[in-house]
Amino acid sequence: MVLVNEILSQIVQVDRPMAWGSLATLKPYASFNVDEDVDTLKKAIDAKGVDEASIVRILSNRTLEQRELIAKAFEKKFKTTLETVLAKKLSGYLENTMLTLLKSPAALDAKELKDAMKGLGTDEDTLIEILATRSDRELQEIKVVYKEEFQKDLEKDIEAETTRRFQKLLLALLKGRRDANSNVINYELIEDDAKALYAVASQKKNPDFDAWIPIVTERSQNHLNRGKYQKVSTVGGSVLREWALSEGQC
Repeated sequence: MVLVNEILSQIVQVDRPMAWGSLATLKPYASFNVDEDVDTLKKAIDAKGVDEASIVRILSNRTLEQRELIAKAFEKKFKTTLETVLAKKLSGYLENTMLTLLKSPAALDAKELKDAMKGLGTDEDTLIEILATRSDRELQEIKVVYKEEFQKDLEKDIEAETTRRFQKLLLALLKGRRDANSNVINYELIEDDAKALYAVASQKKNPDFDAWIPIVTERSQNHLNRGKYQKVSTVGGSVLREWALSEGQC
């Protein structure tokens, strides 16, 4: 079970990317021609034994935006989705990798969240990492895709699969109220927030958990990346660990 100090350390991490776009390393393919790519993929898929090398060469060397254009053009021309055809022709790791490349970041996150709540228990690390690092816009997209893919509300699944403090934290993160990063540093607010967090960490009996949820779920990443929060997480860690264990589930 995720402990309180571990939750804080997940949220407070220097240089963690806040936007999906910042995770991309591919540059747009300079000679991109969507019609040529579509025809090449169809030829590779229909080839005897399947021309896997051509499929990999195209899909792994196009940006997400270019792959989306390819998928739309493929469906329009051949009246079936590229994802469906690849799922029939490929298998194993290659199939999973190529299909993943065709999914949007929101769809990938939605699936990760669903898998994290599947079966007995939950993968708390995955839930925290996704919900704590996505922007308001990204969280809204994830909720929409989750509803479309699984015919369920993400909030309701979280309520059903988690409890108590951990549930309250996740639902607060899911509201997407985190401030946008700014070059303006409010040192007074940083000081006040750090003191409030440390006060909670120092309370061995009946700590005011509600006092720190708005801070860690609504302050900007830049705000939380200041050194004072790192100190709170480290110094208060043993107290928070003892508290969390004594209280059972978060």
